[in-house]
Amino acid sequence: MYTNALIKLLETFSGKELTKFSKFLNSPYYNNRKALINFFNVLRKFHPGFDQKNFTKEFIFKKLYGDAKYNDSTLRNLASDLLKCLLFFLKAERMQREDVESSFFLSHELFEKNAYDLFKKEMNKTELLLEKKNTFDGDYFYNRYKINTDLFYLNLLTQKVLKRIM
Repeated sequence: MYTNALIKLLETFSGKELTKFSKFLNSPYYNNRKALINFFNVLRKFHPGFDQKNFTKEFIFKKLYGDAKYNDSTLRNLASDLLKCLLFFLKAERMQREDVESSFFLSHELFEKNAYDLFKKEMNKTELLLEKKNTFDGDYFYNRYKINTDLFYLNLLTQKVLKRIM
């Protein structure tokens, strides 16, 4: 039986998650290698247990490359590249669920692009998201601190703080 970090992680996926990952993998923005898609499609047939008797490296290689001579490094490279895509997919999924944190990431990108008006709008949106949660725990106060610090630095950068002092 074939096993590695990729397989162990795929075992934890539900059918719905596999479908979403398949869509992600088929997007040319995230992946432009047909070999990875084919590799995933072969692996997917063995989900959820990946414990079938014919689930071996040699069988998978034969499914992908027909009668070509087995090459272990080719399979290891495919597994490594697919694992990288899978990890990036998990990050993207988390970003979609974590609205406050993803808003901070976006606002910092806007700040780096000198899009200060959009940055302020995104920070206001972040404040609203934070208040909407109506939970006053450590995360709330930490996020309030980040918002206030980011806005302070924006004002400092655009000289608004210095003008008030003078």
